[in-house]
Amino acid sequence: MVAYTNSKTLTDVAFDANGQLSAPQDQYNRRAEKALANTDIPQRLILSYVYELPWGRGKKYLSDGLVGNILGGFTVSGIHTYQSGGVLRITTPNNLPIFNGQLRPNLVAGVPVRVGPGRGEFQPRNALSGQEGDVYLNRAAFSVPDPYTFGNIGVFLPDIRGFGTRSEDLSLAKRMYFLENRSFEIRADFFNAFNRRNLSAPVTDLSNPNFGRITGQGSPRSIQLGARIDF
Repeated sequence: MVAYTNSKTLTDVAFDANGQLSAPQDQYNRRAEKALANTDIPQRLILSYVYELPWGRGKKYLSDGLVGNILGGFTVSGIHTYQSGGVLRITTPNNLPIFNGQLRPNLVAGVPVRVGPGRGEFQPRNALSGQEGDVYLNRAAFSVPDPYTFGNIGVFLPDIRGFGTRSEDLSLAKRMYFLENRSFEIRADFFNAFNRRNLSAPVTDLSNPNFGRITGQGSPRSIQLGARIDF
């Protein structure tokens, strides 16, 4: 099966990147809340398949005999996921005493927002080794609003996203039959089989000293082994 989605999701309800509902920046200007939704993923491709190798018991080739029993019963399956990065919400401490939700910063005209190398060369911050890593977002592109004023940036950045996700989950299984209607299966499951480096979103809190840097990544490759008897 192949599924491809090309979409754009807009909303005027203020959800943050974690899906938490928050009050708008300005209760009297709901139009300023219209932006991409926190769930917006413009492109997503999913491939999934199950394939039984065509030899062994009940198959076209090597349907009986010792060789067929040894080489037969294998199944290969997988789920491949490729999608765009998530939206980014720039935040700043809320110093307005008007019971508003989030206070957003100002966008500095003429200053590039996205800086640093691309996905392949990008180095995240490593707290263990002390490596600061590359910068993804330019702090100089944002400024804290003057006292008692609202920021002019949208809820989420309209054209800058985090890095996308690439992952392949693969399985190899072998089923062996005995006593007519009973079988024994052994399998190996490989999650993120090619050990893709899926970087997390950058820090987007302007008050954080690591603003604009990426400090984490997704799960590395893991392997799960299993066995079961069907009767």
